[in-house]
Amino acid sequence: MNPSTTRLSSSRLTKPAAVIASVAMMAVLVPLALMSAASATPECSNTWGSLDKSAPRIGPDIGELTGVRIGSHDCWDRVVVDVNADPPGYRVGYRDEVFAPGSGEAVTVDGGARLELIVEAPGYDDNGNATIAQSELDTLRFTGRSTLRDVTLAGSFEGQTTFGIGVRARLPYRVFTLDGPGEGSRLVIDIAHRWPPEPDGNGPGFAREGATINVVGVSAGHRLNVRSSPGLGNPIVGRLAATEAATLTGAEAMVGRHLWYELTTPSGIGGWSSARYLGYAGRTDDATAEYLADRDPAVVGVDATMEGLGRKVAEFHASTEPASRIVMTVAPSSGDLSEVTYDVIGIGDDSVLGFRLHVFATNVDGSYQLKSIERTLLCDRGVEGGICV
Repeated sequence: MNPSTTRLSSSRLTKPAAVIASVAMMAVLVPLALMSAASATPECSNTWGSLDKSAPRIGPDIGELTGVRIGSHDCWDRVVVDVNADPPGYRVGYRDEVFAPGSGEAVTVDGGARLELIVEAPGYDDNGNATIAQSELDTLRFTGRSTLRDVTLAGSFEGQTTFGIGVRARLPYRVFTLDGPGEGSRLVIDIAHRWPPEPDGNGPGFAREGATINVVGVSAGHRLNVRSSPGLGNPIVGRLAATEAATLTGAEAMVGRHLWYELTTPSGIGGWSSARYLGYAGRTDDATAEYLADRDPAVVGVDATMEGLGRKVAEFHASTEPASRIVMTVAPSSGDLSEVTYDVIGIGDDSVLGFRLHVFATNVDGSYQLKSIERTLLCDRGVEGGICV
């Protein structure tokens, strides 16, 4: 690890073929002792993500911060905060600015992105004497580090200490605690040198950082689970409605044969969801004329139920090889203009995931007669100018 050690007293402020053709026209944590060379794989794979991380304090003894060290690994750079007591609680996350506790003044942190680290332990002893100092943090050696650019002490206030960690860019990171040395403990922050490569070195790699991703193929009344980590066995931390959207962080992970994306929900909850139920929304067009062309409107444009009419439209857009999944994502509603929404997922195209079909109809003498079809392109790999890439 080749750590540079310091003890720290002040802070620095400063589809079918016809349908596909139509769509084309739209475009024209582990202890240090367990680390080994085997852990440093050339791929540097990880599922850490870049969302906020936190944990409560372990044990009754709070103690004080006594030092900060940094080091480098083949796949990440490391920051270690030493505490002379039980492992402290912590909160870590990427921030546009890091502010000094108490005064609220912005703190200068070098680097293309910055992590705010709040340690639930003071940087001073019972007598009020500082146990950490920016002057000694300034002696840490960042030259040659792939990721780390700076560690700045923002201040210690009301039993908590805030640091700004400057990094090259927003990158995945993990946080964990270790016992020792002695009766003390260590808080470890590892920041990856880069986002992990595409799964298996040549996988999809379609999680676009900052892009909006939509829930697709989830039945009306059901929700898509958001989990703390990729994989079905992990805790559920939130849920997304059948037609809701979220924001991607850019991280993805393969769990067996299944791809997962890291995302943030509209309510701000961060976690992971299966890519099987996520897709990019492309352009929306009116597909009514195409659906009715050379067909008997009295047959294809009428049904006894709104659900049945919507399914006729969905089956027109579906493929048989591969067999599309047809899912009603918004239940029928009735009124002067009734409507229902279906998702058609999987049409045998390498970039078009399928379609979202919003079907409108009027109720005439107890039958639903098609009024219009609003079709939204669903994309698998991303969207540019409303077109699947």
